Amino acid sequence: MVSIEKLGSWFLLLVIGYTLVSLVNAPLTWRGETPRRDDAAAGGMSVPTL
Repeated sequence: MVSIEKLGSWFLLLVIGYTLVSLVNAPLTWRGETPRRDDAAAGGMSVPTL
């Protein structure tokens, strides 16, 4: 049987690991399609940008 101290340590490690991974891989905000100013100048066509 595993002692309660080892289970507590494992749970704490799990929480810390999840927190660190979520900080490193922060979710990106999704930006919807917004019309750009140069779309009107190009006749409504999309202009490739670098």
